[in-house]
Amino acid sequence: MKIIELLLKIKPRVDIFYHRDTKKFDYQPISDIQLKIIKQKGLEESCKLLEKTDDNNIRLPRYEDIHHNDIMREFVKEFVDEKDTRKCLFGILSRRDYIDDFIQALKDFDLYELFEDVYSEYYGNIFNDWLLYNKIEL
Repeated sequence: MKIIELLLKIKPRVDIFYHRDTKKFDYQPISDIQLKIIKQKGLEESCKLLEKTDDNNIRLPRYEDIHHNDIMREFVKEFVDEKDTRKCLFGILSRRDYIDDFIQALKDFDLYELFEDVYSEYYGNIFNDWLLYNKIEL
């Protein structure tokens, strides 16, 4: 999976975590290995008390830290010339949950590759800063 695709999966109230022990990204605040140990020890209730970030399970940047809407608005302003397409894309961006619909519309209008080319470096920088901050080597 590309970095831009991974970061576009981050939405309001949807966090993605990296687990050092399994070297996987998923939506669970603890890794499969830790969950298995918790279940073996009969400590499922304590699972609710675990923090969302610890030494093993590291949350990717939050939705609020990425500013998807600003990025997408900038793309429409700078790279979409067709009036009806612009209107459609700006309409999608005015919704509360817009990311998946915006990406699908870009694909429908054959603009997704351009979006990816233009903003993959931006999303890559966010990801690289996160790697450095958390001292992760992939």
